[in-house]
Amino acid sequence: MEKGKDFLFSIIMGIYNIEEYLEEAILSIIEQSLNFNKHVQLILVDDGSTDNSSQICRKYEEIHPNNIIYLYKENGGISTARNLGLKYAKGKYVNFVDPDDKLSSGTLYNVFRFFENYGEEIDIVSIPLIYFDQKNGDHPLNFKYSKGSRVVDLNKEFDYVQLSSSSSFIKREVLEGLQFDENLSYGEDAKLLTEIILKRLKYGLLDNSKYFYRQRNDSSSMTQSVVEQKFWYTESIKSFSIQIIEDTLQKYNCIPKYVQHVIFYDLKQRLLVKDVSRILSSTELEEYLLYVKKVLQYIDDDVIIKQRFMGIHDRIYALSLKYGQPKEKILRKIYLKDNLQIYAGGVIVDSLVNQKVMINFMRLSESSLVLEGILGGVLDKDHSAISVDIDGIEYTPNPVETRMIDKLNLNSVTKSYFGFRFELPLKDINDSKIKFYFVDNGIKVLLTPVFTRFTSRLDDKFKNSYYANNNYLVKKDNQALIIQRVSKKLIMTHEKKYQQELLSRGFNSVVKNRKLYHLIKPLYKNRRIWLFIDRAERADDNAEHLFKYAIRQNDNIEKYYIIKKSSPDYERLKKLGNVVEFGSRKHQLLYLFAEKIISSHTAKWVRESFLGIKFYKDLVKYKFVFLQHGITKDDVSDQLSKHHQRIDLFITAAQKEYNSIINGKYGYNKKEVALTGFPRFDNLINNDKKQIVIMPTWNKSLVLPINKKTFKRDYNPNFKESNYYKYFNALINDERVLEKAKEANYQIIFYPHSEMHQQLNDWVLNDEVKLINGGISYQKIFNESSMLITDYSSVVFDFAYEKKPVIYFQFDKNHYNPGYFDYDKHGFGEVCREYEELISKILYYIDNKCRMESKYKDRVNNFFAYTDNKNCERVYKRIMQMEK
Repeated sequence: MEKGKDFLFSIIMGIYNIEEYLEEAILSIIEQSLNFNKHVQLILVDDGSTDNSSQICRKYEEIHPNNIIYLYKENGGISTARNLGLKYAKGKYVNFVDPDDKLSSGTLYNVFRFFENYGEEIDIVSIPLIYFDQKNGDHPLNFKYSKGSRVVDLNKEFDYVQLSSSSSFIKREVLEGLQFDENLSYGEDAKLLTEIILKRLKYGLLDNSKYFYRQRNDSSSMTQSVVEQKFWYTESIKSFSIQIIEDTLQKYNCIPKYVQHVIFYDLKQRLLVKDVSRILSSTELEEYLLYVKKVLQYIDDDVIIKQRFMGIHDRIYALSLKYGQPKEKILRKIYLKDNLQIYAGGVIVDSLVNQKVMINFMRLSESSLVLEGILGGVLDKDHSAISVDIDGIEYTPNPVETRMIDKLNLNSVTKSYFGFRFELPLKDINDSKIKFYFVDNGIKVLLTPVFTRFTSRLDDKFKNSYYANNNYLVKKDNQALIIQRVSKKLIMTHEKKYQQELLSRGFNSVVKNRKLYHLIKPLYKNRRIWLFIDRAERADDNAEHLFKYAIRQNDNIEKYYIIKKSSPDYERLKKLGNVVEFGSRKHQLLYLFAEKIISSHTAKWVRESFLGIKFYKDLVKYKFVFLQHGITKDDVSDQLSKHHQRIDLFITAAQKEYNSIINGKYGYNKKEVALTGFPRFDNLINNDKKQIVIMPTWNKSLVLPINKKTFKRDYNPNFKESNYYKYFNALINDERVLEKAKEANYQIIFYPHSEMHQQLNDWVLNDEVKLINGGISYQKIFNESSMLITDYSSVVFDFAYEKKPVIYFQFDKNHYNPGYFDYDKHGFGEVCREYEELISKILYYIDNKCRMESKYKDRVNNFFAYTDNKNCERVYKRIMQMEK
């Protein structure tokens, strides 16, 4: 590098195994509008990379030897890399671009101009941070730039926190004697920046440049994965928050509001974590909470309660922790003549006149109107009450289970919702108003009903939305519901108004479809239509098996099986008749007039099967029958509860399973849950062909989110580092198992879960193991196999139904919340937690011709409600009884 050369900027880039994005980051510096060769120094610090990052760095160092320095060091973390780079910095201003991010082209010139104008006042210039790649849009802290480029005075605007050194440009002179804290694994940027900013309590905001911050699906960046790491809790809060507090008190003898906001912005992420039971033990959580409370003592109430990046329940929880008092002691009620106001931390946090009652479910029958909903607000359910007023007569609705939607912070329930159900007999109703009131200590406050769910039938976005059957019509009128007896004229009047509103909003095709619906509706008046569906692209589950039984019943019900034409099962099922292409016009038409939708899945594409269906939610009348995809053994009330799914008939196959749904947090009653057995169990017939099948379940911590562009899961490059991969890959290549299986003439089959097919190429295969990548019936595999090896997969229930041996290999915790099923007490085979124990059991069973032991046969007999191959018959009868 040219000796003695002065630069305007030194850009320091700490690099570790980032070859995929590194060149893009380097070019974003080289191609700045400010002349790179004359004004910019780029320092590339390789923190012990093992990929091709070093070759890329050397390539650009050779091209720009006077401007680029390449440094190599043993891996020590980002702070050590940046600190090393600082020793070589010659620029007037310093920045720390991450090697997977980039700067907008005019950034360096714009920052230079800003420093020229305001350099006497400030030491730092900040630019907006913009997400790109798998997430797009502004960072939450970009609110700071809404008033344009300027110098911000943190004595007045003390919540304008600056935490990122990558989006900061710092005078090199103020960095002398300072460095990033190498003991911190998180928050090192914020700690250093806070120390610099405190000297002036001012910095520059520049709105005409951008720092592009890559959000990757592989969750490999620290900020994306840190909440899963134990160090982030007690260790990190001590070395970050408490250290900043101690340093600031020593220098300034107080904690300025700006520092309080910096600390609380970091702390709020910690408070928002719902469940840490998989990360911290109860003792560790108790210790962690002590440190959280210690930090909160230095944060003023108004900083907490006015925090713009937390929900009100989270802020109240923080106050509750600070004072060590229950929520009810933190809240203060002020009663007005016709309102109730609630204060916390000296600030009004709720006013009941603005409160809404959320109607999640509405159903009109010939004789009644059923409404179910919840009340929000800051008060918990034990401190909430609703009355329903119908034409001046007051009714008290029945409470419903809402534990499944309790709000959690750090394993504690911080908000419980008041849920209610009200059934109004319609015998004497003609033209009535239904109003909802919050009731407390003699005060009644009128609430506004809102309709946000598909099952709520009305649409808040359209004032002329309505819901009707043959006898009654319901619509919203300001803060009330109006229910009227219908006439053909009344229906057409409301439909015309609704269509006119839709047209005025540009929904022309919706209007055409609604007109068509009303035109052909008389043709469907006496038709009973049932739709059966498993997955859109695959059959071979409970719905297919029940469909085959149903089409043999002569009961004047039209039955259709729905599946994509591209599915390999389509042509096979087409031979049965009444198979309809998923998403086709016929599917949509049948959906609108369906009496029942019967499925093994609850996904949105089953329940709301085509785009724009929300415009017809007042028209559909179907009841939903959930056949299940597998036995519910874990607590999945956060997915399948009545609040989340609204299932009209929930099919179960075991008494313990049935009890867990009825008595758990699901919210269903005995009329809505049936113990019948699964339809597909009727086809489970032992046809052993000497196969050993290995079928682990998926693990959500090992897969990436579904890509919004491809609607598939992307490949996770970190998958091979997991114990899941290491153990199962070792198993399918274990010479002891392969040799023993070959001697006994057993074929080994490896069947990875469909949610992990993006990782198929990671598995090391051999000639003795057959990899199944879908396309083969699960039941064929179950029927023909002699033994199953899994971890937590519910396929074990189908397999054990045939009384064939099962081995559970559970080297790690299940990613679902535990339910009633205890693998050691109720499981259908040995639970192995060590690899060598697993191998020993596999060899044992092969030597004993894969026979299930008697104690496990007894467990099978005791677990399943029925093993008589009459499950389809029972399920079908139960569906037929729904109307009764």
